[in-house]
Amino acid sequence: MMTSNIAECINSCLRHARQFPVTVLIEYIPDMMQKWFHDRRTFTDSLHTQLTPWAIKYLTKRNEESTFYTVRPIDWNEFEVKDGAKDGLVNLLDRICTCREFEIDLLPCAHALAALRACKRPFIDFCLHYYKKSSLVEEYAGVIRPVGHMSDWEIPDEISSLVVHPPEWKSQAGWPCKVRKKSKGEFRSRKGKTCSLCKQAGHNRQNCPNPLSLPAVDNICEPEPGPSRGLSRIQRKCRVCGELGHYRQTCPQGQTSRTEPSIATIIP
Repeated sequence: MMTSNIAECINSCLRHARQFPVTVLIEYIPDMMQKWFHDRRTFTDSLHTQLTPWAIKYLTKRNEESTFYTVRPIDWNEFEVKDGAKDGLVNLLDRICTCREFEIDLLPCAHALAALRACKRPFIDFCLHYYKKSSLVEEYAGVIRPVGHMSDWEIPDEISSLVVHPPEWKSQAGWPCKVRKKSKGEFRSRKGKTCSLCKQAGHNRQNCPNPLSLPAVDNICEPEPGPSRGLSRIQRKCRVCGELGHYRQTCPQGQTSRTEPSIATIIP
């Protein structure tokens, strides 16, 4: 798992550089490593603590959890810590605890921190060297130097005389794939692809497995011109008779009233 995660991290950083020829990709990798080492070396020099920031944050969270623990010493190295749930038996000499966090993480667990406070011993002595600042400084002490121009390279004659041709390769149809292909059993939700009918992700309304039932044809009215055009077709009804299925311009009662002569036309 650790090797796979590191490889995926490097592949993600080289995602854009892989679109160029191999020579550009090879030149990009030393430049990226050179910047990484310089930035991390500068960061480690600015630290004023004995532990790394991650270890300090992790121990601070555990220390807050162990504030109300009850410590019952057995001898100078063994302690019984009551936390109200699992409880823990800590051995500072062997650096183990019954919760197994002390021996797995190689950092004092919450029970061990409570025992160290009770016996007034520094917790820094029980942390692995891997979590200390000095270890981080040693990791980035090296210097990544640039490759330089090709004219300055010293190439032996037996290598410069070799002629290497590119392998035979036939490009596939379509655009090249730029996204990592998911493994078997891996599922990733498609963000932005949501069905407008059932409101579920993974498909659209054209291939929806659970389409909603449409309203009956009789309840659907024709759109009414004017300011009410943006309303739903199901909510529209005639403003003259108040019935669904038509609107005022096609209302039978409205047409009857328009065909009858008015009083002004009958009385001279």
